[in-house]
Amino acid sequence: YRNITVARYNVEVCGICIIRNGNEKWNTETVLSRMGDALDKSQVEGFKDVSEKYFGGTESKKLDYNEIELVACCVDDGFRRKSVARKMLSHIIEECRGKTIKLTVLEDNVAAIKLYEKAGFAVVKSNEDGYAPKGLIVPKCFVMRRESEIAAGESK
Repeated sequence: YRNITVARYNVEVCGICIIRNGNEKWNTETVLSRMGDALDKSQVEGFKDVSEKYFGGTESKKLDYNEIELVACCVDDGFRRKSVARKMLSHIIEECRGKTIKLTVLEDNVAAIKLYEKAGFAVVKSNEDGYAPKGLIVPKCFVMRRESEIAAGESK
């Protein structure tokens, strides 16, 4: 897992985004090893718990080679509404130029939906099988896509 964007304020981690290429599989330990010292011990334990509950089954989901999945975009509570997510998302869009980016967002996460729409994403469907801890009712989600510049007819 090479595709981890970490936002820091001084030495403190204030946000993390994780993307998955079409040919990569989700592996919690690999993701953690690539993060290096970005997370403290309690954050590592929290990530392991969330990773198992929410993303444990994503390794079976296939993506097109020219498609990227934004698996997670998390900002620490103390850094919300300070453009951290927008800056990480802009970085990912630039790094993934020429590829379509898709994501799943909770239907009631209005702030995230607005952020994604401003970045060129559009809702393509309502997804009843979003990620939820095993055994719990799945929350309603939207699948959003941002088409590649090539597919959208934009010049580089």
